[in-house]
Amino acid sequence: DVVVGCVTNFRTEKEDGDKVLGCFLNTVPVRLKISRGINWRQYIELVEQKMLEVKIHERLSLFEIAAVIGEKNRDRNPIFDSLFNFMDFHVMKEVKPVEANEEAPAAKPENPELSVAGRKSSFVESHQDTNTLFDFEVNITRGTVRLCPKYNRSAISDETVQRCCVYFMNILQRYIEDPDGIVRNDAILSNEEK
Repeated sequence: DVVVGCVTNFRTEKEDGDKVLGCFLNTVPVRLKISRGINWRQYIELVEQKMLEVKIHERLSLFEIAAVIGEKNRDRNPIFDSLFNFMDFHVMKEVKPVEANEEAPAAKPENPELSVAGRKSSFVESHQDTNTLFDFEVNITRGTVRLCPKYNRSAISDETVQRCCVYFMNILQRYIEDPDGIVRNDAILSNEEK
């Protein structure tokens, strides 16, 4: 039984909606109860169904949602400590990448590198002030999976965040390789943890 904040984009779907200026992002709480004995396919379908249900409420502010459920805590995020954001800037496919010039500094290698179904992904270390303890961003722009966690280092260790990134990729791997396999905690553990 988990409650996570999910970033939604409620930009108008009408023709030329992409040309309307403004920020159309909001964060809504998503509560997901996972039953024992379901398989990975059912798990992903459950998440998809829940996200469709959330679309109805995506125009309500977090303040309004907190008022409806009677949450009065104003010291921190009132409903959840973790946030999930999925990004796919598909319009970037039309933008040509800038060619590197000789004077530009070499890019630092991103570590660790993960792989799901032959697609490489990377863990991008990121630290920003947020009103949650752990923000998990998945960005698939330009066909590369990038995991960009933002977290409160006084509450969560770097090692825990790196394990969460591996768990996320392992969940995707399980869904791809064995969609009818039963969801179990030990299925996403690394060999070292097992």
